[in-house]
Amino acid sequence: TLLRQIAVVEPPNSLKPAVAQALRAQALFETKILEMIAKVKAGADPQKTLKAYQPAFKRLNDAANVLWRKAGLAKCAG
Repeated sequence: TLLRQIAVVEPPNSLKPAVAQALRAQALFETKILEMIAKVKAGADPQKTLKAYQPAFKRLNDAANVLWRKAGLAKCAG
């Protein structure tokens, strides 16, 4: 996944804590997406499932974007 590709890049020591925090937030967002996909594959209605997950997606994505910007990596923010 893209997250794995980002995680292997070694940030400067001064950015390591902030980048680690942003990566954790991004991983939560990605996990939620995979959870939704699994539900759809298991037979859930795609439109209803997406609608139900959208608030969580927005919250998690917004949180990750804030952390990417705090880490000085605005290009990683959506």
